[in-house]
Amino acid sequence: MFRRLINFGVLLVTSILLLACVERAQPIYNASSVTIPEKLRFAPISDVETAIIRGGNREGWLMETISPGKIKGTLNIRTHQAVVDIVYTTTDYSITYAASKNLLHSNSGIHKNYNVWVRELETSINSSLDRIGSARTIQEAPVINSDETAWRAIENSQDPKQFVLFLENYGDSAYAPAAVKRLSGFIDSGAISRLANPFGEWRVTATYNAIRGSSSWCVKQRSWQFVQHISSTPVKRTVWHRETALYLESDYVEKNILLKIIVPDGGSDWKWDKPLSLNSEREVFNAVAIAGGGSYGNCLGRLNVIMTKMS
Repeated sequence: MFRRLINFGVLLVTSILLLACVERAQPIYNASSVTIPEKLRFAPISDVETAIIRGGNREGWLMETISPGKIKGTLNIRTHQAVVDIVYTTTDYSITYAASKNLLHSNSGIHKNYNVWVRELETSINSSLDRIGSARTIQEAPVINSDETAWRAIENSQDPKQFVLFLENYGDSAYAPAAVKRLSGFIDSGAISRLANPFGEWRVTATYNAIRGSSSWCVKQRSWQFVQHISSTPVKRTVWHRETALYLESDYVEKNILLKIIVPDGGSDWKWDKPLSLNSEREVFNAVAIAGGGSYGNCLGRLNVIMTKMS
């Protein structure tokens, strides 16, 4: 009799736990073929990409351009992680499940919080698309550019984070070099602490601009935003912005992380303003191509890279 009571108790507890999991799990929500606003139908696809990245960043997602027309979004909340693929054109975009950690994923569904996060991501992207589309419709109006407004608001700030955020949002802006200079000053002055452990997740923001002497058919401007895991294991990675690749390599040599970063279409040989190593929580690197790159061999540009330690 006592054994039967124990078995019944175990069965009851198991049933309660299973019921709790079922109540928290829902079918996976995918945003399929969401329509791009009409005012962006004939805009460059880079405008759609920018809107998606900004929409994701606003909700805390790390947005990484995988290839032209595809972005990977990653959301980390405590011990939980959600990963989605975002495929887009100038007419629509879709958000689909890619992977997750600690979200009860199974054939029958996923934790309900995942669906909440994806719906919030979709709403934020739609809002960002609408704002960029509206801005395009009033370009002829005599208004101050948004990047100028943002720069004027922070140019005298003593907070390094303000300049990191500016470069993440306006990497192609005419004010980007000034932001890079201010951030470099914080590092040189010691306002940003030196780094004891370089291993972990790093947010990478890179911008490329053609310089005088580059042929008219060469790439003019490009930007990349992604997260890179740095460890003692050597890394070789290619990140795309449209058809232009940025190559990043890292290696652990004599207790230092050494980097190699190039944009082949913008130069085959680069002169950097300082050694490419990770010594502080935020590193700013600047380079100018001193030999032509790309298919034609005479493309020259300037490359700015900001690496910010996340964990």
